[in-house]
Amino acid sequence: MPSFVQTQQYESSSESDDTMDQQNVQEKTKIKLNFDWIRDKCFSNDTDAQIAIKREEQWSRYFTSKVQDGVKVHYRCNKVKFRGTQCNAAIYLFYPHNSDEVILFRANNEHNHTDSSKRYFFSEEMKQNIQELFDMRLKPKKIYEVLEEKNFMITRNQVNNYLTQLRKQKFGPSSLSLGELESWCQEKHTVPQSDDEPFVVSFHIHYEDDSDNDD
Repeated sequence: MPSFVQTQQYESSSESDDTMDQQNVQEKTKIKLNFDWIRDKCFSNDTDAQIAIKREEQWSRYFTSKVQDGVKVHYRCNKVKFRGTQCNAAIYLFYPHNSDEVILFRANNEHNHTDSSKRYFFSEEMKQNIQELFDMRLKPKKIYEVLEEKNFMITRNQVNNYLTQLRKQKFGPSSLSLGELESWCQEKHTVPQSDDEPFVVSFHIHYEDDSDNDD
């Protein structure tokens, strides 16, 4: 009768690495979500709790979790973007099942972000460079590349937004209503003294509501 010897199950190096990676991800997640919560205040009802949070002017509702003895409503620091890296500071309201009270818990962490509510203003030098490049009829991508070569700290979105404002200042809105077009034609209907200034010789604005009097 043949005899069999039991051997240890084979595990490839890639499988071992995958297991280690999963463990590392889980450990990182646990570290990221590991807050030292401190009981801060107790409110008699939800209205008082919401008013207290609004007065701090720095919290936005994040997510809700259900636990055995109640419900937790978590809030994040709204000085950072929702889809970006979150601030270490956090709070949550605890709604116990056996009471109408609402308890505020606060994470024992300091705010670790810069104030993103401060608006970014272009320097006059940067504005002048953008206007000169715009007058050269360069495309937005090329303008951004030139600014980068000159070591200006600016993003593509900031360039596009500023160019949109610049076009409105130079050429007005990109679209006109019939009323605005008629007003413009009336303003330009007079023959100017300068030969280089354009003017409207004749115009007729037809509105859809106008009745046809040709019959």
